[in-house]
Amino acid sequence: MSTSRSLWGWTREYDGSVAFPVAVADLLLSGVLLWSVIASGITFGGPDAAEQVAIQQARNTAQTIWGVWLAAGLLIAAALRMPRTAMAHSAAMLAVPGAFAACFVVRG
Repeated sequence: MSTSRSLWGWTREYDGSVAFPVAVADLLLSGVLLWSVIASGITFGGPDAAEQVAIQQARNTAQTIWGVWLAAGLLIAAALRMPRTAMAHSAAMLAVPGAFAACFVVRG
């Protein structure tokens, strides 16, 4: 058996087992990034110009990390031919912001 077949056999065999820890890690990362975006906007009184710049930089950094993590995870799962892991990764990464947005839509 060639090396490439053994790699694809391994990824096919462990796709479901890898999907769960990936989803848990993604949920934790998304939660921490969302919390950092929310916490960066908490100020006492009106924020001055320097605080507004710092808040925007923190939000941009969190959004960049989230987007790169989502794209990189999907690319790695696609390269390894792990569809369950890709679906779990996408669902977990979109669950936290989706739940947060749904909370405000319902309270509307």
